[in-house]
Amino acid sequence: MPSPALPLSILSGLICATGGSFIFAGLYLYLASVLSLAEDSSVFIVRNYTFLFVFTAVFTTVHSTNRARHAGGRIWVASECIVLLIFFAGYMTGLWPQKPVLLPYFTVRAFLWFGGAAALAVVVDGYCSVFHRILATDERREYLYRHRLLLLWVAMLVVAAPLVYAIFSGGVIELNTRYLLTPLFLIAVSGIVIGFRFASTSLRTCLENLIVVWYPVGWCFLSMPVLLFAEFVISDCLDIGRVFLLEGGHLVTAFLGFAALNLILLSGCLPGRLLGGIGAKTAKSKHD
Repeated sequence: MPSPALPLSILSGLICATGGSFIFAGLYLYLASVLSLAEDSSVFIVRNYTFLFVFTAVFTTVHSTNRARHAGGRIWVASECIVLLIFFAGYMTGLWPQKPVLLPYFTVRAFLWFGGAAALAVVVDGYCSVFHRILATDERREYLYRHRLLLLWVAMLVVAAPLVYAIFSGGVIELNTRYLLTPLFLIAVSGIVIGFRFASTSLRTCLENLIVVWYPVGWCFLSMPVLLFAEFVISDCLDIGRVFLLEGGHLVTAFLGFAALNLILLSGCLPGRLLGGIGAKTAKSKHD
């Protein structure tokens, strides 16, 4: 009987990618709305970027991690490529309510967006393999994997319903503080949990563990300025006017999103470490 590990990994990857996408979009839209950095008319960039880059990065993270854990072979790699190709094809054919950003000038934008998303997936896949190999005997690794899965599953369940409309509506963002702040809450909880679990280690170790959980979302914040700047350069070189838009608000929001992600993690990690230290001292006094 074939192992269910592969289909379960694909299913888990799709769910986690959905949750991770909503965390990214919620934090990004919250910052953009509070600071008035991006116009509503240009928010289609965020929706399309979330579709292609964030979803791809988080799915690849989860599936590649599972492949390393189960020592999966080429069939795991092939299945990952097939799922992403189906996802990209669905994006291009409009199977969900999101107009592709690649038209007009399809060939140029296809290279930028699909090529960029594929390149990010390759980098993420390699990082997952290296991390798993380096910590092959470290029990904390499995804890981090489970924490990431649980967090992204919760994100999908809690954030998905209200943000579906915000992300996929026709360029109109109906802001609601409750669901835009949910990603901030989940990120802070993640910092508290890791800080508590690894309270006996150094603060640097705690932060490194948090990076393991959040690096696909964090990298996506840093990748957006690269993509938008590439569009600006290409539009200038090809002299195709304002088909490719570089809006400073999106660049600033992306960098602020990355900074906010790390600050929220740190603000959660510190009280988590404090609680963990108190708990350890209490347990030690009772034992004595």
